[in-house]
Formats: sequence, C-alpha cells, structure tokens
Amino acid sequence: MKRFSEIMGAYTAVDRWLEEQLAEAAAQNQPRREKGLQSRQAMNDHAYFVLLFGQFEIAVNEACIRAIKSRQAATNWLRRRGWDILRPDDRRLGGLSFEDRVALVLDRRTEDYRQVKRYYDIRNMAAHGKFQGDYLDIGRVAADLQTLFGRLSA
Repeated sequence: MKRFSEIMGAYTAVDRWLEEQLAEAAAQNQPRREKGLQSRQAMNDHAYFVLLFGQFEIAVNEACIRAIKSRQAATNWLRRRGWDILRPDDRRLGGLSFEDRVALVLDRRTEDYRQVKRYYDIRNMAAHGKFQGDYLDIGRVAADLQTLFGRLSA
C-alpha cells in the first residue's frame, strides 16, 4: 500500500478545510451553504475511500501473484495442482474476480473476508456515484484496511 499515507494526508487536509468551512457557515447561520458542504464532505469521504481501497486491491493482487507463483513452483504435483491453471502474469490474474483473488489470500470463512466484501460493495457503489449513507469514517476504514493488509497471506 505504497501511497496509502500520502492519500490519507491529502484526505485529512481536505476534510479539515471542509470542517472549517462548515463551522463558518454554521456561525453565519447559512443553512443552505451548510447543507452543500455536508454533501461535499460525504462525496469527499467516498472519493478518498475509493482511492484507499484501490491501494488495498493492489496489495491483494500482489499477494495473489506471490501465492500463485509459490504454489506453481512446487515440485509435488499434489501441492501444485489447481494452481497451474492460474495465470499470475495476466493483468487480471486469468480473469479471477476480486472476491476470488481475496479468497486466495484470506479465508472466506473469516470476519476478515466478510469485512473486505463489505468494503468492496461500498467501493463499487461509490465508484458508480451511489453513496452508502452520508459519511464514511475514513480514519476507521484506513485502520481496518491496514489491519487487513497485514493479514493477507501469500
């Protein structure tokens, strides 16, 4: 997650500015401006969420490539079988869906996998302009994604 901290720094700066503008609008009793700024905050949260999740997607892909190549390198066919059909050098890893790529590096039966799936659903909606609720707690999302990153296994 190479640019994760940089993205969080940019988010924090923009969010702080929006909060200042919102406080100013409230102090000046400008409800229409407040409503517009709240809408911008929600959009900003979702936009940065998509950027952060994109970093996590890259990490998942890299972990998948390592896992596939490691298993394909096994001399024992019983360990290697099933992995030989995957194409780690293909841009989309041989057409594997994101959920399947996650399942190669996180156990589908865990809460970690379910959390990734929930975030992936929000990411898909946000990327198409549909916002899940008004705000996302980006600090919480960032912490969750970093924890999940640490749990990816290759």
